[in-house]
Amino acid sequence: MQKGPAIAIVEDDRFLREELACFFEAHQYQVHEANCMEGLFDILREYTLNLAILDLNLPGQSGFEIARNLRERIPDIGIIMLTARTRIDDRVKGYDVGADIYLTKPTAPRELLAAVTRLSRRNAELMDSQWVLDVRQFELMHKQLGLRIQLTAAETAILRSLALESTGILGLTDLLEQLKAQFPDRANTQRSIENTISRLRKKIADQVGDVEPKSLLRAHRNLGYQLAAKIKIIESK
Repeated sequence: MQKGPAIAIVEDDRFLREELACFFEAHQYQVHEANCMEGLFDILREYTLNLAILDLNLPGQSGFEIARNLRERIPDIGIIMLTARTRIDDRVKGYDVGADIYLTKPTAPRELLAAVTRLSRRNAELMDSQWVLDVRQFELMHKQLGLRIQLTAAETAILRSLALESTGILGLTDLLEQLKAQFPDRANTQRSIENTISRLRKKIADQVGDVEPKSLLRAHRNLGYQLAAKIKIIESK
């Protein structure tokens, strides 16, 4: 039977690592094991990984450092932190350095499997996405059409916020608050955001022509805005 996505389990407790490896192999995942960052990077030299499950208390570099390094090297990789640390400060730091999901031990195998399955589906969706937003270069690209559209910082921030909105539709008020936080020196208003989105929609439509739907950004009256297609985000160096 063909194996599913590839997972690296980075855990220095050998018993737990092997137990998790057997569990995910039974669910048709490709599993690689390591007990430290050096072991993980040995794996990366030979294999392509879709996800990593990281402990935090590891010999050498911590799970925090590994997550930051992974996120910079492989922006799309799914990262789950599985740790005994329960403090809110550790949770916040985990998300800050790149974790997608933070779980505390002991975690029921069914919950861990659900988290891995969700990240696997998300990554598969991103791989299918033709739109790519490079936050560093303020550039929106379409892989199939070969388009490269230069954006302003505000346009980039708007697209990024919409792409990360889990509910699909992002309200204008919420979008305004996000832009105020990112650009505190600018006089952001609902009207200025609407004007920016209008210019952005025209900029994309002029480039796309009739090949793709002209409106990548959909407006929902009294609700907010939504993307008409998934956008993959690149924001690490």
